[in-house]
Amino acid sequence: GDTVLSGAIPDSLWAYQIIEPNTRYSDMKYGYSYMRSPWSTNPSPYISRYTYIDVTLPTCEHHYDTFNYEILSDYLNNIENHPHGNAHFSSGGVLGCDLLEPFVDDGIFPTIDDSYEFCHTIVLKTKFWYRDYMITVQKDCYVENNDFTDHENFNCGMVCDDSIEGKEAFYAILISYSSIYLTNTDDSTLEVLRQFICNGDFHKIITGDQFMSSSAADPAFWPIHPTLERLYHAKLMTSGFSATTYPDGYKACSYPQCYDYITEEYGYHDSCCDGHYSYGQLFDYSAVSRTQYIGLTNKEFLAATDPTSTEYSMNYVYDNFQWSHCTDLADIDGLLASTST
Repeated sequence: GDTVLSGAIPDSLWAYQIIEPNTRYSDMKYGYSYMRSPWSTNPSPYISRYTYIDVTLPTCEHHYDTFNYEILSDYLNNIENHPHGNAHFSSGGVLGCDLLEPFVDDGIFPTIDDSYEFCHTIVLKTKFWYRDYMITVQKDCYVENNDFTDHENFNCGMVCDDSIEGKEAFYAILISYSSIYLTNTDDSTLEVLRQFICNGDFHKIITGDQFMSSSAADPAFWPIHPTLERLYHAKLMTSGFSATTYPDGYKACSYPQCYDYITEEYGYHDSCCDGHYSYGQLFDYSAVSRTQYIGLTNKEFLAATDPTSTEYSMNYVYDNFQWSHCTDLADIDGLLASTST
C-alpha cells in the first residue's frame, strides 16, 4: 500500500503489532513519542514495513564468503552489509521518496532513479546528523484528525543547527554519502536539500522499523541476528581468525568520517566511531544521557559470547551448526568440515 498504516503487519501472530509509546523518558519524546530512534518521524502506532526496491535478501553465498574472512576486523565490517544489513533494509523499507521527484525538474538530481537512491541513502544517514548535534526532531508531533491517509496531516519537522559551522558540517555529510546522486555539489544545491530536510517535507518520508534502531521491536529481527551469531560461533569453533586484535583504529566502523567542531574539519576523528571501539559501551539510557555509559564493553561482550572461551556466559547454545540448505558453490557444511581442527 501507499499509506503509512499500510506498513503494519497484516496477518500472522504479529498482525498489527503496536510499537511501544515512550512513557518512560520525557526528555526523549521526539517525533510522535514512540520507542523509535530519536531521529524517526514515523507516526504509525504499528510496527512498520515498507517497500525497498533493488535490495536482495542475504544468501548462502553471502554467508559463505563472510566465513572466509581471516581477520576479525574485516569479518565484522563485512558482516554488517550483505549478510545482515540487506535483511533489515528489504523488510524495513521507505515510504514517500516520491516527494523528491520535483527536484529532478529543478536540476538537483539527474534522474528519478537518482532521487530515489538519494532518499534511501539519506534516511540512513540522519542518525549521523543527530549524533553530531546538527539535527533533532521536533517534539509533540501529531497527526491532524488522526487521519493517516494524507501525509499533509503529519505535523512534525526537524530542528537544525543553522550556524555557519552547522551548515558546513551538514554539507559535508551530504557530499560524503550522496554526491554520486547529485547533479552538482555547489553550496546552492546543498542548501536547497538542507532546507528540504530541515524546513521542508523530509519528515514526511517515513522509514520502516527494520531501518531504524527500533528494529528489535519487529519479530522479523530475531531470526536475522541469531543466524549471524550461529555463523560466527561456527567460525570461532573451526578455523577461527588469524588476527583477533580489536579494530580500535580506522576499521572500527564503516563510517570513519565525521565533522569535528573543535578543528572545524570533516575527516577521520576519534569520535567518528564512538561506540565501536573495544572500550565502547551503550549510552546510559536510564539516565537519558549521551555522555554516560553503561554495561559491558564491546571487548567484554565478545568474550562473553565466544563459545571457545572459558568466559562464555550466555544462557544458551545453538543446537546445531548445519547449513543443509546451502549447496554447490556455497556449501557451508563442506567448508566447516574442511576447516575443522
